[in-house]
Amino acid sequence: MGENNVNPKVMQYVMGHSDAQITMNVYNHIAEKSHVENEMSKMNLPETVPAVV
Repeated sequence: MGENNVNPKVMQYVMGHSDAQITMNVYNHIAEKSHVENEMSKMNLPETVPAVV
């Protein structure tokens, strides 16, 4: 749902969480590097993703 821009409050309701932050912490993770690059291109940022340490 996060990758499809579903509103966090809607995700919270669907998942049954008391707080949208719980939903975001548990379910809204980055699945692929290409998703990061796509979003960064929208912000006119470099297309490379820094290494995670």
